[in-house]
Amino acid sequence: MVSLLSLAAEKFDHVIVDGPPVLGLADAPLLGSLADATVLVVEAGGTRRDFARGAVKRLRGTRTHLIGGVLTKMRSRGHSYDYYYSGHYYQYGGSSEVQQLT
Repeated sequence: MVSLLSLAAEKFDHVIVDGPPVLGLADAPLLGSLADATVLVVEAGGTRRDFARGAVKRLRGTRTHLIGGVLTKMRSRGHSYDYYYSGHYYQYGGSSEVQQLT
């Protein structure tokens, strides 16, 4: 895999690797440690907070350079707007409790 990624990096400006879920298998942290940067993808309403926290903790426990996340399947109409930045969770328009995810 290291050879494949090195060859791809020589030939292309950007190489995107889609990996398996972080929890359960060793593949995702291993791939993350080989990449220059990693983005965690989380499904809105489908991924429990404790699972997302566990995934971040597991990635940080390896040499993975976690640069951010993507929230998928977010319904924005009629709902509050939330975002996560630098270790803090922010929310606008709702009355939910604000929590730090790290």
